[in-house]
Amino acid sequence: DIKYDQASEEDVMQMVIGMILPFLLVTFLFSGSMGICSESISGEKERGTIATLLVTPVKRSYIAIGKIIALSITSLASASSSFIGLILSIPKLMGMDFNMSMYSPSTLISIFLVIIVTVLLFTTILTIISTYAKSVKEASNLCVPVMLIVMMVGMSGMFGSGEGSSLIMYCLPIYNSIQCFSEILNLTINIPAILITIFVNSAVIALGVFLLTKMFNSEKIMFNK
Repeated sequence: DIKYDQASEEDVMQMVIGMILPFLLVTFLFSGSMGICSESISGEKERGTIATLLVTPVKRSYIAIGKIIALSITSLASASSSFIGLILSIPKLMGMDFNMSMYSPSTLISIFLVIIVTVLLFTTILTIISTYAKSVKEASNLCVPVMLIVMMVGMSGMFGSGEGSSLIMYCLPIYNSIQCFSEILNLTINIPAILITIFVNSAVIALGVFLLTKMFNSEKIMFNK
């Protein structure tokens, strides 16, 4: 009847990181993107600079895509610093030693690939909200419910790595990123799941850019008061 726990300290640390880090990582990724994107278009509406930008001899679709790219680069820089900071700080907070050697270069590359598509997804969603809003305050208020949803979905990583789940579940944006983070940090790289996550999130991003282009072409949305 005696049970023995033969897990090493490294195994325990890996399990803790796989449970906690996906939630914190997605929360920080969204928060960083929200701080940048919520003010991007709605702020220009308030200042009146969006009108000057739209009358330039440039297609509005190019302006919309340029906004997404510029905001994504800034958000990716924030995401990278958040990821590195989390990796370095969590073990110290948990009172355990941590060795990055347990994660191979392929593991880190897989994480960054998922981070990139996740940040692009968040940036696209938040830019659409900012474009729809009439002011920065309204944009911030509209982003709060979305952030709550992201945090609730992010908690799913604490109740399982998703290993053994149907690949259909990876067709759900945000949820697929959470499960991929959890699996990768637990050193279980599910290549089909990662590819589905990248493809699905990229498709949603493309759809969001198309919608954003339509919004930029709408005078009612761009000049609403």
